[in-house]
Amino acid sequence: MGFEGERCELDIDVCLLYNISCAPGAVCMNKSHGFNYTCLSPCIRNTKVCANGGSCYYDEDNQRSHCVCALGWTGQTCLENINDCEINQCQHGATCEDEVNKYRCICPLGYTGTFCEIDIDNCIGNQCSEYGFCQDHLHNYSCICMVGYGGPFCEVEINECSSLPCKNGAICMNLIGNFSCRCAEGFKVRVLAPVQRDI
Repeated sequence: MGFEGERCELDIDVCLLYNISCAPGAVCMNKSHGFNYTCLSPCIRNTKVCANGGSCYYDEDNQRSHCVCALGWTGQTCLENINDCEINQCQHGATCEDEVNKYRCICPLGYTGTFCEIDIDNCIGNQCSEYGFCQDHLHNYSCICMVGYGGPFCEVEINECSSLPCKNGAICMNLIGNFSCRCAEGFKVRVLAPVQRDI
């Protein structure tokens, strides 16, 4: 009783759970390792120096002064910065950077967002020509070209006649993604009959 979490590793803060109010000027302090609390009164004299915005309170039960630390700090005199990265939600291998009462995710290339949960669309503002389609990758993009076009951005029309496919003095005519041959006198284009397959 008094603990929570998957492995009962978290101490329940009774003061927060039941919104306990102490006498004016006093503060409710949860007692660790048990479902209990105590009310601390302000220190009559500054018997303990509490750092980083912490406040001094007197524990009448134990007859000693006690620091109630500001959010993000812990320790007897509030000198220790709580490591908020222990509960971080950074994604995709992001690096967690601890700050006071918060943390920041340093995103790897290709990701953005508070927790690096957003895959950056590298195709936004891409340079692919009207003859290409943008394909997003983790760190960059590539252009997938339509038939008959090439180049990094599909900006180049491929000249199918550059390989000299026509024979016997025929004139090659470049087409989009193809070519045709205008035969010299005495020659004609041979059309291959489709292969017959037995069913």
